[in-house]
Amino acid sequence: MLDYMTIGSSPVEESCAQVGSDDYSKKSRIECRVFKHQLKRLFPDGTFGIKTFPHDFGSYSEVVAYFDADNAESGLSPGAKEEMDAAYAAEANTPMRWDEQAIEELKQGGIVLS
Repeated sequence: MLDYMTIGSSPVEESCAQVGSDDYSKKSRIECRVFKHQLKRLFPDGTFGIKTFPHDFGSYSEVVAYFDADNAESGLSPGAKEEMDAAYAAEANTPMRWDEQAIEELKQGGIVLS
């Protein structure tokens, strides 16, 4: 069964778009896309996506790591164990800061870091 764990919308020590702000939807899409790319660079065996969740102030988005625990444990699907291990590694070792490539991607998306 395909499962996921939430990783976040940006690196741990970085500010991010706030739910309910006027530009949240646009900024959040950019930040999540860039964060997903950064996670893929750090955890190449992982499968990352972006999910939207309901919130009292509107929906919010986060990067998630997908994995299939059943296939990982059974060994029936090649790469499933590596994918699950990468999901857990990404959750346990979430980056603290944007890397240089992410900063460039954010700038290209119109987000300037302070």
